[in-house]
Amino acid sequence: MKRGLIQDRGFDGGDVWAYQTISKLVNNNGWTKGVEVGVYAGRTFRQLLVLCPDLDITGVDLYEPQPENSGPEKWLPGENGHAWDHERNYNSMLAVCEKFSHRARIIKDYSVNAAKQFENNSIDFVFIDADHSYKSVCEDIDAWSPKIRAGGMIIGHDFHFPGVSKAVIEKFGENGFSTADDFLWLVNK
Repeated sequence: MKRGLIQDRGFDGGDVWAYQTISKLVNNNGWTKGVEVGVYAGRTFRQLLVLCPDLDITGVDLYEPQPENSGPEKWLPGENGHAWDHERNYNSMLAVCEKFSHRARIIKDYSVNAAKQFENNSIDFVFIDADHSYKSVCEDIDAWSPKIRAGGMIIGHDFHFPGVSKAVIEKFGENGFSTADDFLWLVNK
């Protein structure tokens, strides 16, 4: 699939959500441990819990406005038409984690700090969907890549954001990653 033609629900008629692709990867590869970086309201996180019954997943999100952020989002209420109700989203995700307490948890922190809580080569995949600025995507790739086991995958979202695509291409080269529906980018480890 050409990178400029990646389908995305709501933008150009695509009908595949990120969680559908990720859940297939998880189940087909027998992955049991993953991390989602940038949970927001938890659509992907919740669906992975339902679709992947053997998956133990950690969500990482700061759940706070970041007015000093240089990226395309500052997570301020009303920005880009989003309520960005961080407290409500965080509490909602805590309730989800309580329901799936044996295999779901949330870390409320900056993603690079949260990565320090994981041993190298200890998780099967990371799904990077947090700050979409070039600098932050580079930092997330650097922080989370060593945490992925051989045979695992680094997965990210929103390849169509200029900062995301620039960081992915710089870190992995033009041919070091693939793309999938819903603007996903994927790197085999």
